[in-house]
Amino acid sequence: HPLRKVRLIERPWQQPGKTSFAGMHFNTAPGKVTLVTITPDGNGRFRYITALVNVAENPLLKDFPKPHWLADPQIPVEQFLDRYSELGGCHHLSAVAGDHREAIRALAILQNQDYVEVK
Repeated sequence: HPLRKVRLIERPWQQPGKTSFAGMHFNTAPGKVTLVTITPDGNGRFRYITALVNVAENPLLKDFPKPHWLADPQIPVEQFLDRYSELGGCHHLSAVAGDHREAIRALAILQNQDYVEVK
């Protein structure tokens, strides 16, 4: 994946009296991306939830000064979101360029934790 330029921009803090901070402004290069989150399962264990998506080429949105990209899951987006929620997916997740599902699955097995894919 070609590297994309990351700009730092000054952003106001949401709490009164706090100083501003440097926010990142970029979009992700197109290609396959592995999404992963680690969530507690309610029984003292953790679950790795992964999905392989395709990131489409999209322009940098100048009026949206936050990291952004468009993900195209391998199933209809409505099914993807339902399945992700049913598996316990949370609001925050990580995106890694390329297909890393097997490495994440191996890590989950080594740690004796659950591993699931959104399909």
